[in-house]
Amino acid sequence: MDFASSSTAGMLFYASRAAFILSRFAFLLVGRRRHTRLYEGHYCGMIYHGRKGDLHIADVVRIKAGWNKISAEPLWKHDRQNDYSMYITIHDSLPDFIYGYWQHNRVMQRFGAFVFRRHNDRGRTRFLGTYIGVSSQRTIQNSTWILDRVDDSKPFTYFDARNLLKRRRALLKNKDLLKSIIEKHRGYFADSKREPFEYRGKSKRLSFIIPSNGFNPDFGKISIPLLQRTIEDVPSLESMSVLDVGCGSGFYAIALAERGAKKCVGLDIEQSTINVARDNARRNGVQALCDFRQSYRNNIFSQLPIKEKYDLIIANLPFTNHWIGKRYKKEALAVNFVSSDKMLFDFFMGVRMHLAKNGKLYMSYGDSGYPNALVEFCELCGLDAEQIDSKKERDETFYIYKISHETSKFIPLRHEDLSIAPAFARTIEGVG
Repeated sequence: MDFASSSTAGMLFYASRAAFILSRFAFLLVGRRRHTRLYEGHYCGMIYHGRKGDLHIADVVRIKAGWNKISAEPLWKHDRQNDYSMYITIHDSLPDFIYGYWQHNRVMQRFGAFVFRRHNDRGRTRFLGTYIGVSSQRTIQNSTWILDRVDDSKPFTYFDARNLLKRRRALLKNKDLLKSIIEKHRGYFADSKREPFEYRGKSKRLSFIIPSNGFNPDFGKISIPLLQRTIEDVPSLESMSVLDVGCGSGFYAIALAERGAKKCVGLDIEQSTINVARDNARRNGVQALCDFRQSYRNNIFSQLPIKEKYDLIIANLPFTNHWIGKRYKKEALAVNFVSSDKMLFDFFMGVRMHLAKNGKLYMSYGDSGYPNALVEFCELCGLDAEQIDSKKERDETFYIYKISHETSKFIPLRHEDLSIAPAFARTIEGVG
C-alpha cells in the first residue's frame, strides 16, 4: 500500500469517527432538549409549614428549558422574603428529579438548597419536594415546597416581549382620555365650599368627605354601578367579611358595613387617605365594623396576614394604562386613574391568596387598561373571571367582573403528598 492510499484511509477513518461523535452529541442534545421541555410552563409555588399546618401561595414561577439546564424566573412574589432566584440541575440517572440551590436577591446571607420530584396527575405536572436554608431570622429552616403547574393549554403571551409594541399601539388610541375627569376633580377641590359626597344607603343617607387629591365616586362612570351590582348579586351580607382594596374615602367598605356586613377592611397606600376613611366611618356610625389600614406602595396587600381570608372583595382600582398616563405624570390627580400591568398581576395574586374558598371578587375595569392582560392574569393565578355588566360611554367602555377561584386550575393536594415530601431529599443524596 503506497503512502497516498494510506493517508486517504486514515483521513476517512478519522472523518467517520468525527461524524459518529457529532451524531451522538446531536442525539444527546436533542434528547436532553426534549427531556427538559417537559418542565417548561408557569407554576404556582406554595409553601407548607408542617408544624403550623398552613399552606400558602408564595410566588408564581416561569420555568424555561435550555439545552442542558432549566432556569426559573419568579414572576410574582408575595413579599420581599420570597424574592429569590433558583438555579436548577437535571441528572440523567434521575429524570423525575430536579435539584439545585436558591439565592435571595436582596440579602446575600440567605441561601439554601432544594429538591423536587415530578408527578403527573391527569396530564398535569406537579413538583413536590422540600427546601432548606437560612431564614430571615438567620436560623436554618426547612419546609415542604410545591410547584403546581398552571394549565398551559392556552399559552400565556402577555409576558412575551415581542408583543410589547403591539400592545402599546393598541392602548394609545385616546391620549386625552383622562383630561375631562381630571379637570372635573380639579374644579371640585378648588371650590372652598365643596359639599361632601352623599349616597343613599339601606336605611339612611351616607356622607363622605373626599381626601385631598383623592377620587370622588360621584364622578366615576362605573364606581356607583359597581356597588349596585355587587348588592344585587349579594343581597344578604350578614356574617360576611368584606375587603375594599384601594378604599380611598372608604365608600365601599362603609356602604357595605351599613348594609349588615360583619367586618369591613379597607386598604390604601396613603396615610392621609386612611385618616379620612376612618373619619367617614365615624361620621356614618359604622366605625366599630370598619378597619382601615395603610399598605406599602408596592404591595397593597402588605398589611394582611397570609391566613386572612374574605368572603367578598370589592375593588375600583385605577386601570388606565401607563402609556397614556405618561402625559399626566406631573398631575397629582393622575394617581387615581393610572396603573400598570404589574399592579394588575400583583392584585390578582393577592386576591388568589386572600379570597375565601367560596368568596367572590367584584371589580371594575375599562378598555383603556390592560383587558387582554386581565384575562390571562386570572388564568395564571387560578381565577375564573366572568363579565357581568358593561357600560359604554363616549370615550370608553367600562366593565364589571365577578371573579372567583377556579378549582380545576390546580390539582388538589393530598395530605399524604405533604407528609412524604421531605423523604425526597434523602433519595438524591450523593448525586451531583
